[in-house]
Amino acid sequence: MWFDNLFASKQTITNAQMLQLSAKLYRLTNNADYLRKMNQLFDFIMNNEIINATTFLITDGVTANFTPGGVYGPTYNSGVMLGAMTEIYKLNKNTTYLDLSYNITFGLMVQYSNDEGVLVEYCETNCADDALMYKGLFGRNYLMDKLDDQIKHDILFYWFNLQIVSNTIYNVCDLDPITKCNGSYKARSGLQPRLAWTVHLRCTNAANLRP
Repeated sequence: MWFDNLFASKQTITNAQMLQLSAKLYRLTNNADYLRKMNQLFDFIMNNEIINATTFLITDGVTANFTPGGVYGPTYNSGVMLGAMTEIYKLNKNTTYLDLSYNITFGLMVQYSNDEGVLVEYCETNCADDALMYKGLFGRNYLMDKLDDQIKHDILFYWFNLQIVSNTIYNVCDLDPITKCNGSYKARSGLQPRLAWTVHLRCTNAANLRP
């Protein structure tokens, strides 16, 4: 799908959102039109290498000649993509999609977590508000309740919890009106969440992190 009616770009956020919506609507209605759209969008994403096959980072869109753009971010692209893949898994129970969701999440954890384990953006410290404020997508935990692997489940649990704790502590906003608030991370996390993250990773065999 095009990003807007200017027909100038095909952005990841648009197509990943529609992929998830198509999959969910097909699951709820059994309307084959939604299945056709889901397959079309999935093929577009995979054929144009929007998901990097090595790092599992998500490019922001494709170029005019349908090759991956050079920008791997913002992180909300990964958030909506793992949601889409998990939704497809709900349809067919094919664990390939669940594994891909986990790899997308883990790839982001490795590439874009700071020394404290807190998720930051590729563009920090010079990001527009658009890039900074969508990390809540990961808090919805599309993936955790579908994982049978306890190690992977626990890794995500600790990481998601760290994001919630760090943002809750360091992003209290009392601006008036509330719409002026930007829920992005602005300070180092404290000792407790960092300790939880560090201890958990040290107790986990790195070979078990990827499917």
